Amino acid sequence: MKKIFKYEITDENLRDTVAIQMPLDHKILSAIKNPNAKFGVWIYALVDPNSEPVTENIYVVGTGHPADRVENKAFIATLQFDLPEGNFVIHLFCDNEAHHSHDLFEDIIETVSLKMEGLV
Repeated sequence: MKKIFKYEITDENLRDTVAIQMPLDHKILSAIKNPNAKFGVWIYALVDPNSEPVTENIYVVGTGHPADRVENKAFIATLQFDLPEGNFVIHLFCDNEAHHSHDLFEDIIETVSLKMEGLV
């Protein structure tokens, strides 16, 4: 049975790349600011908690900073932090769908392909 889990990136851990342990069968859904922390982030993922653990890298890029390293990564979210010294905006990415479960679009394509072949 799949469940939605929350993974926390704390103020102290927020850096260019953050490694998070997740089950192999997972799909990152979204990310939001942790309202109780200055730079904290909560990442939500649909997971099969019974699958073996793997490391998912989360890549953090600030607006206006070099972003070549995330060119081929999957986008998660853009978050704005309102600070006394001004706004700070980050963009979160993860590795391409390597460890993610099939998404709805992939399931639709597979079903359409099977119907075209007369197998469904």
